[in-house]
Amino acid sequence: MANRFRNALILATLASAALWMPACEKTPLTPPQDGEVRLFASPQTVVIDEPAGETEGQSSITAQIFDDRGRAMIGASVLFTASSGTLASGGAPNDVTTDSNGIATDTLTLTLTDDASVEVGAVSGILNTTVTVTKTVSTGNIQPTATLVASPTSAQVKNQTVVFDGRSSSDPDGQITCYQFEINSTDDANDEIAQGQTLSSISRSYALEQTLSIILRVSDDPAATTWCRGGGTPAPPSNFSPNTDFINGYQIACDLTNPFANAGADQTLQGTTVTVALNGSLSNDPDSAITTYTWDCANGQAVQSGPDSTIDCTYTRSGTLPRVWTASLTVENECGLRDTDTVNITVTP
Repeated sequence: MANRFRNALILATLASAALWMPACEKTPLTPPQDGEVRLFASPQTVVIDEPAGETEGQSSITAQIFDDRGRAMIGASVLFTASSGTLASGGAPNDVTTDSNGIATDTLTLTLTDDASVEVGAVSGILNTTVTVTKTVSTGNIQPTATLVASPTSAQVKNQTVVFDGRSSSDPDGQITCYQFEINSTDDANDEIAQGQTLSSISRSYALEQTLSIILRVSDDPAATTWCRGGGTPAPPSNFSPNTDFINGYQIACDLTNPFANAGADQTLQGTTVTVALNGSLSNDPDSAITTYTWDCANGQAVQSGPDSTIDCTYTRSGTLPRVWTASLTVENECGLRDTDTVNITVTP
């Protein structure tokens, strides 16, 4: 009887003690002070293609925990944080436990309204580190800019070279895959389309006077490359969306400037009747040839007109005073443009 009582007392005492003992809880591991946390984001730049209908993008966040001997820690607690966007883990106070390779992962989701630069952190015990994730909203392909320059700028003489230059055209987010020059002329025989992937400028000369309109089209569409080799097909494919520049009213002229007449220096001679040789050979035309020299001696002689640049003029003075005659030279070039110069002839007693 005594033994039964004693045994019952011992069991009761043990049971009572058990009620006061705290429950044993499993505590996540934390790295030592000399441990290390490594943090990675992939991709580090999240691109949201808004024209394609995307409203968000994601980056996978990976943390790896090492102890003070450089060994990956299994079962370590990692708390992820983000300055903007949403973490799949929910962030604090929710932690993530490392796997058999000491790796804990989370997913960061960024929307169109989130910050363009997000600081993501990983905290394990007293250790922490951060990585920056950037957000880019794609606006789709940016069309190239066509730039057409003519040299000379607005007109050229017939049979001389004019350059239509598209080399200043540019594409901010790629490269130009096709240049197309369309030339329309008042002389229909000179209408043309010239195109090519590297045909950024063309040179032409024209034998007749005419007026040109030039259109330059450029595209950055890769699909336009094959079509561009076609050599002048007027209609591009439906996915070829070119930008254009143009020059209207470009003149091919017989001449761009008037000729310059030079009748020579003034002359002074002594006598009653004198003959003076006048010379207009210093007359010139920068664009074309002078074809006709017309001299008027202003002394009653018939006007002389022809290809000769010289003339002899005779002057007769009367009385005792000097007399001055003003002769004139008019030159005309092959395009019908004219200029006039004068020369004074003084005859003294």
